[in-house]
Amino acid sequence: MFSKKYGDAFYVRIDRHPQQGRYEQELLEDIQAFGFKPDKVILQRERESRYQEVVDQILEGHKDAVYFCDCSVSDITFRATRGSQMEFLHREEKYPRPCNIASIGLFGPENSVLDLAQEAEVTASISHRDHPVTNLVDKRNDTFWTPKEVGYLGEVSPVIAFRWPEKHWVSEIEITYQGIPLRGVSICTPTRILAEVSRSDLYWWSSRKPETIRERIIFPPVFTNTLILKNFSYFFEAKKEYFYDGYCRHRNLRLPLRDRNTTLRIKDVKAWWLPDVAIWFDGAADLCITSLIDDHDFGIELRVRGSDIEPFTLLEGAAAELLGWKIPNYFHTMLCDENSVKYSKFIHSPRAVELTQEFSSAQILSLLARKSGILKEPGSFSLPDLVQACDLRHLQDVRLPILLSYSEMVKELRS
Repeated sequence: MFSKKYGDAFYVRIDRHPQQGRYEQELLEDIQAFGFKPDKVILQRERESRYQEVVDQILEGHKDAVYFCDCSVSDITFRATRGSQMEFLHREEKYPRPCNIASIGLFGPENSVLDLAQEAEVTASISHRDHPVTNLVDKRNDTFWTPKEVGYLGEVSPVIAFRWPEKHWVSEIEITYQGIPLRGVSICTPTRILAEVSRSDLYWWSSRKPETIRERIIFPPVFTNTLILKNFSYFFEAKKEYFYDGYCRHRNLRLPLRDRNTTLRIKDVKAWWLPDVAIWFDGAADLCITSLIDDHDFGIELRVRGSDIEPFTLLEGAAAELLGWKIPNYFHTMLCDENSVKYSKFIHSPRAVELTQEFSSAQILSLLARKSGILKEPGSFSLPDLVQACDLRHLQDVRLPILLSYSEMVKELRS
């Protein structure tokens, strides 16, 4: 709508994420279901040789600004646990800090074998759709509960509650984790804190093999019908491209780009809180530079992006400065469900074409335009009419998500 409002061409870029192919056709179908016809579709999977060419040019003409790195994730995290100065860019809404709780057991002072959690109703304020909180008491080996939903926007601290019809004496809790434990948690009744777990380390280092970690916490016996877990905190697990401590800056390594263990980083990023940006890792150019190359080659003057992508553009900024190119970004608000989770493939959201089976594209677009604040008039508008009627300047200053449950959306469309 923005491009047509101002008489420009509309291009769609599809990133070449390892699993993007399975979504590629669906994305294009959803876009076209609303009448949006791209003037060009840029498929990054078809441009690998061009990205390699630019990286080779950087190695030839900017070799003093980049360096090779062969640090593994375990190397980086191990050094961080021993005090190295880690710099990182973390996207909490897309890459939540990991913690998979396999089970929780509750025991009384008279019997450390009888698991009281099995008799309780267990609920959580937020729960991963594929790994619900009920898994905590299922006692199966293939289930777990993830405290943070993939796709979260902003800091959200979940709460787990165990409730019984009658009061019980409780004095111990046993938490079993798959992989990485919690960094901190409070065990409470509705009126007081019984015990707290708090670990000083910020980063977690492990062999990355599946592990089972079990810890038992004892607290003064309490007679209650409700036990609550809250104030969750998590370790950071280093991701190779977003976390770094500058270890290889002066090692003068010469490594083959096609080796999947080779990373190419920009040296001495000016923002002290940014890691040395990886423009090549895992055997390919990173998205922070591939997008820049696309924009340069196709003469893109404006990129319209969801506000969740804004942190990622900090990495692109470092790459753009190296190449002397501009980043023309325009961020817009996003549609999220009632839990502030962005509708996306990460949470297996209903597809746009599913809505168009019951409602016209004019009905759907008009509703969303009003929700975003760019349309003030009632009624359903065709796409050409919406382009004329909408005030798109409104989007420049609004980054907050539009909260709308799928059922609420369907209900409003029917009314």
